[in-house]
Order: sequence, then structure tokens, then C-alpha cells
Amino acid sequence: MVDTLDNGRDPSLEDLEIRLCGNPWDLEAYLAKAQILSHQGNVADAFHCIDTAILLAEYDYLNVLGEAYLLRAQLHLEDGNEDGFFEDMTFALLYAPTPEHVGQVYWEVATHFYRKEEFDKSERVFQKAASHDPKNPDFLYALICARYNQGDYLGVLFFLTDKKEVMESDDRFYRLRAHAEYNLGNIDHAINDLARARELHRLSDDDECFFASILRMEQVNAGPW
Repeated sequence: MVDTLDNGRDPSLEDLEIRLCGNPWDLEAYLAKAQILSHQGNVADAFHCIDTAILLAEYDYLNVLGEAYLLRAQLHLEDGNEDGFFEDMTFALLYAPTPEHVGQVYWEVATHFYRKEEFDKSERVFQKAASHDPKNPDFLYALICARYNQGDYLGVLFFLTDKKEVMESDDRFYRLRAHAEYNLGNIDHAINDLARARELHRLSDDDECFFASILRMEQVNAGPW
């Protein structure tokens, strides 16, 4: 049945276009528009409206269902039920409507492993999160942190060699690389990275102390001349 306006008359195409401009997620407006177009003999555009409505309905359904399982999984974890957490995360992954949602589910699972200090598992799952949402800097940073916490400092440097675009606007990557460089004995590189991080954002007190200590170390190594 074609939807009606508040005054009781059937909406015109112009009414529905105005309505969709105000709310492009209005499924009933798309279906009403499809009926009018069909009656006018414009079958192709009517099909387009129906297909759009179906896509929006499926997206909304999956989005709600995926979010519901994600929330329930988090509640299981807060209640100490790890089995329930993984079971519901499986369904959250199944009903995730977009690659970004898939990445978020993997992120939650990887974070759980990271908090348990199971860094090898967390790295593998963070990698899956990043593969579904490669432009998300939080996923990339978490992946590198997991690698760093396994002592793979050289792996951190290799990973960051082709991530310059992300690093240029995010001080976290420079700070982490500075610690990796330091652990590999590359004091000069660590100093340069911390200096760049400081340009992007104010360093934490711990990083300021670390910066001061390696600056002193450089001066001692340089000698009096």
C-alpha cells in the first residue's frame, strides 16, 4: 500500500523526493516511490527504488544484529564467561554488515588476547582487523604494539617502513619506533623519532624522562670532544 501524508492524500513523486532528501534511509518512501513509478510505466526506476530499499533493510538488519551480538559478547567477558564471549563474537563476525564492522569484531577479540598478554595471538588477530580496515590507525598501532611486546623490534621497524603516511600525523608510531630503535642500540634514531613525536604532540612524562635519559646517553658516548 502506498504511504500517505498527514493530510490523507497520496504522496506525489515530488513529496517523496523531498522526504528522501530529509531522510535517505526512509524505506517506506522508497517503496512508495517504486509503486508510483511502476504505475507510470517506469519499471527500471521502480526496480532501482525497490533494490535500494532491500539493501537498506538488509544493512539495517545486519547492523542491529551484529551490534547486538557484539554487545552481548562484551557482557559475557565482563561476567568472566570467556566461552560465551567467543561464541557471540563468532555470530557478531557472521552478521557484520561491512568490512569496517568485521575489523571491529577482530579488534575486540585481539584486544582480549592482548590484555591476557598472549601477544602472538593478539598480533595475528590484529592483522585480520587491519586487513579489513587498513586505513584505521588504531588497528595498525595495536598490531605493532603486539609485535613490539614479543621483542620483535626489527619487525617493528620493517613494518613501519611502508607506513609513512600514517606516521606523519600520529605521534604514537614515532614513540613506539623510538623504543624499538633504542632496544636495538640505535640511539641517534631513537632521539630523532622522539623529537618528531614531540613536534606532533606533547610527550607524556614517561617519554620525556626517556628522551632526557637517551640524550644524556648520547652526550656520554660522544665524549668531551
